[in-house]
Amino acid sequence: MRRNSLAAALSAAMISGAAASPAITTRSTCMRAEPTSRAKIVQSIPRDAQIDMQRCEGSWCYAAWRDLFGFVAATSIAPLPAPPPPTYAAPIYDYGPYGYGAPYYAGAGYGWGYYGGHRGYRRFR
Repeated sequence: MRRNSLAAALSAAMISGAAASPAITTRSTCMRAEPTSRAKIVQSIPRDAQIDMQRCEGSWCYAAWRDLFGFVAATSIAPLPAPPPPTYAAPIYDYGPYGYGAPYYAGAGYGWGYYGGHRGYRRFR
């Protein structure tokens, strides 16, 4: 019975830790032990630091930074911005020996040019 309750408590702790959402501080702020401006300061957090926000209640959010937990003013944090979309290189086209069209089929019997160019090994007239 005791072993089952310990396992349940550990799994609940792991699930609650996984529910944290990343946030970033918009200015230098203090993390406090309780959700009030008169509470003891746990640590000072610099501007643009990434924190793990657990939950928000009113004007205070319970968060973690550098393995310490406490309350941070909601006005001094913002959600983490989305990463920029990936950039891809432009495709490189090979226009063949005549400088127009694209290869339709490079096998025997077909040539370069618009829709495959000339067929076979015939010369242009």
